[in-house]
Amino acid sequence: MTNIPDETGMPIGSEEEYELMKSQIGDEVIVELIGMAPDTINTQIDKIKEGLSSGDSDLIYQAAHTIKGSASSMFALRLAENAKIMESHSKDMSAAGDYLPTLVQTTEETIAWWNNKLSS
Repeated sequence: MTNIPDETGMPIGSEEEYELMKSQIGDEVIVELIGMAPDTINTQIDKIKEGLSSGDSDLIYQAAHTIKGSASSMFALRLAENAKIMESHSKDMSAAGDYLPTLVQTTEETIAWWNNKLSS
């Protein structure tokens, strides 16, 4: 896992935003928030898969939108950007399906980044 920007130009996460929030809310709260984030994101990934299976573009859009908001609030810049791209693909099942592996990979890298923050 690397925090080097990818094709979106975004790093996995913002170290500065993480440190700022940590200084404002404290270790205990940030640990709790980061601890909940993976389940939230993975639930939305499942909803995107469900939307792709059923052809439900609204479900894809709503799930991607939720990921974008959650990722943004948890300093996961690349995941937020990838979710924004998925939102834009939500009406095109082929494009959304093709983009899903990128979103899933970024999700995995983001969760690893979050876990690394918790262990440091």
